[in-house]
Amino acid sequence: MGKSGKLIVCALIGAGVLAGCGKDSDTQGADKATESEAATTSAPGAAAQGEPGSSECGKGGNQCPAGLECLTWRDGHQACGPLAVPAVVFIKDGTLGGSCLQHTDKDLYPGASIASVEMIGVDGKRKGYGRLAWDKAGFETAANRGTPPDGKAPPADACTDSYNLGCDGQAVFEIIDAGGTVQPLREGENLIAHLRGEKTCGEITADEIEAAICTDPAAATSGDLSSCTSKVRIVEANSDLYGPDRVGGTVTVIRQ
Repeated sequence: MGKSGKLIVCALIGAGVLAGCGKDSDTQGADKATESEAATTSAPGAAAQGEPGSSECGKGGNQCPAGLECLTWRDGHQACGPLAVPAVVFIKDGTLGGSCLQHTDKDLYPGASIASVEMIGVDGKRKGYGRLAWDKAGFETAANRGTPPDGKAPPADACTDSYNLGCDGQAVFEIIDAGGTVQPLREGENLIAHLRGEKTCGEITADEIEAAICTDPAAATSGDLSSCTSKVRIVEANSDLYGPDRVGGTVTVIRQ
């Protein structure tokens, strides 16, 4: 993507969706920085004065520079933005404490357990849920790993219906819409994961994950993770919007 497309993403990603978890200094204040960028950066053509009947995106038409497309953003206005590309989501257990460093019989679900994965579009609407396409169990896992996410709405009880990745476990998810179609992904969208966590399930360990976007879906769903290089910075998600034990991040760049 060109420089103009990246500026659009910085300008129009959903401010206020994610909140810094406070685990390290790099994640604190992430929302404030995003809000500042959104307030001070404008999309190409946003300030241009179009004539009535203009073909320009946001002025009644749908024309955009090469490599961009006309999109409806979270606040309801239209502006040019990045194209969606075939891609899948990679998630890896990133738990730093508890049984992944020192075994304890009290933690029956070592490492992260995933109840659901979802992607929120640049318009603020849910794009789809994650369906497990490949996984590699960690070096220590639950005796019963549970039920893998299948592209549908998350279970009512994540404490009993989540899927245990285990310590250092890995998984690849396709994003599926309500009709069962695998969705392409774009920069500016928000990834949200629901974990089996402390707040609702009484976990003794605050499990964590790492995430990235893979641009070769066929390879990634076969276990070749070489295209999973577009990292997504994961922080605590806004519980007022998504509920407790949610983490997530904005897809800021997709390297092809």
